[in-house]
Amino acid sequence: MSEIYQIISITVCRINDTDTQSVNARELHGFLESKQEFSHWIKNRIEDYDFTQSIDFIVIDNFIIDATAFGGKRKVIDYHITLDMAKELSMVERNAKGKEARKYFIACERKLKEQQTPQPRQLEYTPAQRAQVDFDALMSIAERAEVPKSFALQECAKMATRASGCDITPLITQAAGMDKVPNKDVMLEPTELGKHYGLSGKAMNNKLMDLDLQYRDKEGWKPTEKGEPLCERHAWAVKNKSGYNLKWNWQGVDELMQNIKRKGVIDNVK
Repeated sequence: MSEIYQIISITVCRINDTDTQSVNARELHGFLESKQEFSHWIKNRIEDYDFTQSIDFIVIDNFIIDATAFGGKRKVIDYHITLDMAKELSMVERNAKGKEARKYFIACERKLKEQQTPQPRQLEYTPAQRAQVDFDALMSIAERAEVPKSFALQECAKMATRASGCDITPLITQAAGMDKVPNKDVMLEPTELGKHYGLSGKAMNNKLMDLDLQYRDKEGWKPTEKGEPLCERHAWAVKNKSGYNLKWNWQGVDELMQNIKRKGVIDNVK
């Protein structure tokens, strides 16, 4: 709510054993432009509408400078009234000033309630927690869009990593069984695949070429006839650049790698 233009001062007084927003009835009387003298006006209103001291209002004795009074000071009795009482006194005036005052007091009460309403506590996440929240949300979207789970796992992990600053991709790439995804369904980029064999992404690409699974032309890496069943084409975009690369079936590539390893052992024995 925007700031309220103050037409009558609102103060806090102890009324009915509670700190309460209140109004000086003398100031309200002046704003309402009542023709009655203040002391008669307030006493008549209290009697006519059954207001109760210490519940609806309190009385405070003040002394003001008055050169004509004995001792140079004069006692003034002030009535500090609750906003509910102030609204009712404004309403019974039945004039434009009374209507304006009543709306003002209602606005003041509304603003106080807004200030007292507890604000929702913002959850504070660690980067790892933030990554988990983002990853779960992205996986939920991917599932509704029927994105293949093996592909979604990798891409959602990357996006969650970028958003949170916490790298969770190793949790996916180094644990193919995560979320019960069998090895035969896990598709990895060469960089991710190479981690399983202690190879860099470049070295892994060369190894895939040595296995006759892919070749390279001016457009980039492309699968051979032998490699076609073991890979899928994957679109990428970084800033203003985009293109395609290949993701490889971990189990299929690993079987070829193990066969080469076993053959090398046999050849060495021979």
